[in-house]
Amino acid sequence: MAASQTHGTRRIADELKDKGIPAARRTVAKILENQGLKGIQSKSFQPRTTESHHRLGYSPNHLLEDFSLLEINQLWVADITYVPLAGKRFAYLAMMMNHRSRRLIGWRFELFMTEELVLGALQDGIRMRRPPPGLIHHSDRGRHYAE
Repeated sequence: MAASQTHGTRRIADELKDKGIPAARRTVAKILENQGLKGIQSKSFQPRTTESHHRLGYSPNHLLEDFSLLEINQLWVADITYVPLAGKRFAYLAMMMNHRSRRLIGWRFELFMTEELVLGALQDGIRMRRPPPGLIHHSDRGRHYAE
């Protein structure tokens, strides 16, 4: 057991079993509790999909202006989320949604969060909807949308 590792009841019970000592997780928890000890669990890693503190410049937030959205293809909203994969890995999903119809009009799924990820979702939407001039593209203004 390395000093830098964290050990909860599940890991302790598994290590005892590996050494030939039968131990149920609840038994380990009771023994720790009787000794006034508590297993330490590390915080799960969650990737960040928004990097807001960049120096690439920002477009104004047109959603703060007074206007009405009466037609589809006046406002598209973009975002990125992560999808957990096996082996503590992640993939990324970029989506483009038509605000009025609430339908996804473009998306890309990649193993890395790149410029191509967000551009691909936008290009899908343009190909599918052929928006008129004046379309507002809204995102969280993170680095991937500013590059």
